[in-house]
Amino acid sequence: MSWLKDIFSGTTKGAGEAVSATLNGAGDAAIKIRSAFTGEMSPDKKAEIELGLQEIESKILIAQAKIGEAEAKSSNFFISGARPGILWIGALGLFYYFLFMPIFYDLFLKYFDFRLQAINGDELMNLVVAILGLGAYRTFEKSKGVQNNH
Repeated sequence: MSWLKDIFSGTTKGAGEAVSATLNGAGDAAIKIRSAFTGEMSPDKKAEIELGLQEIESKILIAQAKIGEAEAKSSNFFISGARPGILWIGALGLFYYFLFMPIFYDLFLKYFDFRLQAINGDELMNLVVAILGLGAYRTFEKSKGVQNNH
């Protein structure tokens, strides 16, 4: 649990510092929002709270970017090669469904008297196509320069 303590105490380096700053900013926003609900608020105060929330949102995005950058620099192939685990599940599923099972099904049955488990290719393809579609959508957004206009 020391890593959790490090994150909340702000003693970590790199991405941990970004997370700590984000959490501190979120705490400040919570105090401002609570004060907003306890009484009347002037337009200046509303603008100040709105600005604070925008700052927190930007800090969160920066923290996510720093975490992504740290993961991309990782020497661990499963982290830097394809960060989302769902990609690895899809890749292994496709390998099993299209390569391993058709090649080794008869061999396993003949020599080991063991049937390889069949998997539903339709569900697997839905997963893989959805992942590829998200990647294509993200690439299209970046090519048009609108990735941050949400």
